[in-house]
This record gives sequence, C-alpha cells and structure tokens, in this order.
Amino acid sequence: MKYVVNLISLMFVLACGQVGPQGPTGPQGPAGAQGQAGQDGAQGPAGADGTIITVVQLCPGTSNYGTFIEVAECINGKLYGVYSANGGFLTYLANGAWSSNAVGSACNFVVSGCTVTPQ
Repeated sequence: MKYVVNLISLMFVLACGQVGPQGPTGPQGPAGAQGQAGQDGAQGPAGADGTIITVVQLCPGTSNYGTFIEVAECINGKLYGVYSANGGFLTYLANGAWSSNAVGSACNFVVSGCTVTPQ
C-alpha cells in the first residue's frame, strides 16, 4: 500500500510543478493545395441596344467657328447642351427660342425636339 501512496504523491508533484516559459513559434508550414474551381453561375439576361446619341450643331449655317463649335447632343429625342455658367453642366434644352453667345459665332435658334433652326 505504501508503494501506491508514493506513486500518487509523485504524480501530484509532477502535475503541480511550475510551468516554464512558452517556447518560440515554429516556422510556417507549406501552403496547401489549390482548391477546385467553383461551379459556373447562371447566365445573365440578354443585353439591350444602347441609346443612340447624335450631335446637333446649334448655330446651323454659321461658318465663323474657328476651333470652337457650339453643339448639343440628341438623346432619346431630347436635346441637351452644355450651359457654361456656374462651372458648366449638361442640361436639357426644351422646345423654344434659345441663343448662343459662343465667341465669334453667337446666334439665335429655335429648338423643336432635336431639330435646330436659325432664328
């Protein structure tokens, strides 16, 4: 019986000893193998025709343009032009009378949809 008690005492001493410092981190292992490719997704919807944009001269018949030509863009039957004040921005040109103050080629014109006629 004494032998059993001594063995249990020895196990208790070994189990309750002080914990030493943690050792250094080991090197990183090799990279794993490349995984299999995933399954293809479902096909997307068919595309649609793009919007046709045409360029329209705002002062038709004006030949004094030099390097600056005043134009607008016809998009889906509506005319849009660049308004140069306030930093400049593209804006819708509603039907009616308009004027251009382009350098060397100012003119007055009438907009009807995407048609421009001199005034």
